[in-house]
Order: sequence, then structure tokens, then C-alpha cells
Amino acid sequence: MGTDLRFVMPLLRTLNEADSLRMNYQVLCSELSVSVEELQDTALRANEIEPLLVQDGEDLVLTRSLDLLNARTIYEGIKQRGRFALKDVTASTNLELMQEKDNLVSGDALVAEIQTEGRSLRGTRWLSSIGSNIMLSMAIKFPSLQHLLGFSLAIGVATVTALEFAGVQNVRLKWPNDVVFGDKKLAGILIESVPSPDGEVFAIVGVGLNIHNSQSISRNIDRPYTTLEEMGYDVRRNDICIGLINEIKYASNNFRRSGLTPFIDSWNRHDVLLGRIVDVAISSHRSVTGRVVGVNSQGELLLESNTGGRTAIRSGHIIAIRWCSCLLPTAACPAAPCSRLLPGRRSGAISGRPAVQAWTGARLSVCPCKKSSLMGAFFVGPAGNGVSQYRRCRLSPEGAAGSGAGTAARLMRACYLRR
Repeated sequence: MGTDLRFVMPLLRTLNEADSLRMNYQVLCSELSVSVEELQDTALRANEIEPLLVQDGEDLVLTRSLDLLNARTIYEGIKQRGRFALKDVTASTNLELMQEKDNLVSGDALVAEIQTEGRSLRGTRWLSSIGSNIMLSMAIKFPSLQHLLGFSLAIGVATVTALEFAGVQNVRLKWPNDVVFGDKKLAGILIESVPSPDGEVFAIVGVGLNIHNSQSISRNIDRPYTTLEEMGYDVRRNDICIGLINEIKYASNNFRRSGLTPFIDSWNRHDVLLGRIVDVAISSHRSVTGRVVGVNSQGELLLESNTGGRTAIRSGHIIAIRWCSCLLPTAACPAAPCSRLLPGRRSGAISGRPAVQAWTGARLSVCPCKKSSLMGAFFVGPAGNGVSQYRRCRLSPEGAAGSGAGTAARLMRACYLRR
């Protein structure tokens, strides 16, 4: 049998179905047709992915029940045409479908329990565990690459729709390919393409979705993420997988007929960036800044400048979200507290934005921020002195209580970037 990862899932399934999640070593060896040494090696390989197995005397014990996928259950829940396969282990579900390009049928779906080389849009590794995520890829046929413009946004809408049908609330979409809850990533989408034998193209739609908590992912991930379990939802992976496949098929058919237009309203309702100031990297040496005003029918992100002009961004990634509404250049609105906001100016507008006065009982200086920062800067108002149109920019009680230049400096520390 060896210690190949292919044999991890048969071991885990056997223990998952056993009474009290435990079995005698000799019984397991007989059940799986392996030696004790091979069984121990396989258990070590499983624990390298997720710490699930412990030895208790002559027994091997699964520390918790696993929510494993069932191929028959998923297949029977899928609507419309197309084939379905569940694999124990794969390098990447997207890559595996791409390698089968000559044999694909539109609507084919592949799910894996263990994925060793999953990746995201920018090539970063997509971490996965055992029994915790959904790693799904589907093949959808289109006449040409041009017909794929905006398709990833339609898949984002389909993913949110599937979650909402499962009772999940308050999930949002982040251009171009993320599903988020608050500021934490819940799911990611990766769309690649391969030519089909008849001259058309297959879009390979990859969706990675976090369902249950995982010790290994929490230990190794370096960015905010969440799971449906952490959000308080008790859902089964089989049900979510069925919903995803059906919604992606429905959305794909709709997209092939009508493009992105039918999805834009839903995208806007769930758009976490709408109305916010963002910095978007569009190449290794260039970025643009503007207020997000939506997306167009090509799936491009629409940014509005402080002069009212609009820029359409076809590809890029968000490098900063400003939790303020000023359109100052990044140099004047750094991630650290604002220190270049020109104290002493008392009225007018900054970068086309109406001035907002910082008050402690006397007019101090201009603060262009109009939204609170997660780092603790809040607006409480009206400011007093009968001037209700102004709001006080308050970072801390002591900063709002004093007067003079020192207080002005403290009050100005309210404009942050959130990365």
C-alpha cells in the first residue's frame, strides 16, 4: 500500500464510519489490506494535512467526526446535463480538468477531498484541509475567449446565490473574484480556459469555499479568512456542493445567452467595494485610485476620480481599501495615521470633497474623512456650538477634550487605509 496520499481517505472513511470513531490496528490492517507499518505511515501522512488521528493503546482513533463528501448523494442532487466525479486526491481540480480537455463535456464537475497544489487568481497557494473545504471545478463551453469577459463576476453571483439558498446571510462580493464576510475571505474563484477540439473554448471554473474550521489552515494562513462554521452555520458539505454546481450551471446558461447584464444588479447589491475608495494595481509598476461606482457589462471595475471622470479596470487586484472618503493621493493618506492633512485650513474643499471641520469647541482644522476606520477612529456629532452640519472627528476621548494645536493633531489621526 505504501504511504501515498491516495490511501489517506480510505483510512479516514473507515474510521469515520466506525463505532466511537476508533478501530483496533489489526482490524484496520485486515480491512485495508495493509501492514501495521504501512497503516502507521498513512496515519502520519493524514496528520501532516490535518491533525485528526491519535493512537490509544492498540486502537487508532479519529479525534472528531468528519463531514466527508458522498459521490452518489451529490450526483443525485445535480440538475441538468454533465458528469460528476469525486476524487480522493488531486494536485488541482482545475488542472485535472484542463488536462482532460479533449474529453470534456460542458457541465462536467470535479470535486476533491484533498488538493495539494490549489492556487488563486494571482498564483498564491489555496490552502485546504480534509473535510473542511469544497474544492470544485467545472467545465463550461463557450464559442470564444471573448465570450468569457465578465464570467467570473457571474460565477461570484452564483456562489452567493447558492449560499443564500442554504440560509447563509450577509456574504458579499469583492471584485474581481472573492466572496467575503466582513473583511474576511470565505471563498475564491479562479477561471482558466483551454481550447476544445472543435475550435471553441472551455472555461474551467474553480471555486474554493471554506465550510468547517481547520487547525492546519488557521496555523498556516497569513491573511484574514473565515468559514461557514465560524459564521455560525451548521451546514453539510454535500448540500453546499450540490447547490454550487446547480447555481453555476444555471448562471452559465444565463451568461451564455445574455452576458453579464442580468447579473449586474445582484452584483451591486452584494458589492463590498461599492462607494469606497480603493487603490488597484493594474501592473507591477502602476496603480490607480478612485471611488468604486460599480461594474460594466464586460466585468470591468468602474472607478470615479475626484474630477468626476471614470476609469474602467479590466484586470488588476485591490491593494488597499480606504476607510475614509477622501481622494487624496496615497502619499497624503498613508496606512499610518494621517500626518500630512494641512492643519490650519478652515473651510472649502479638499480634492473636491466638502470640508469637514474638527471641533473641540473651537474650529481647529480640516479633516476630509467621512467614514469610520476599523482601527478606532469614529465620527460623533453634531459637533456642538449650534453648528449641526459639522461632525467631530474623534480618535480618543482625550483627543477630543483638549484644545489647541496638539488636539488638532490628534483629531486629524482619523484617515486610514485598510489593506
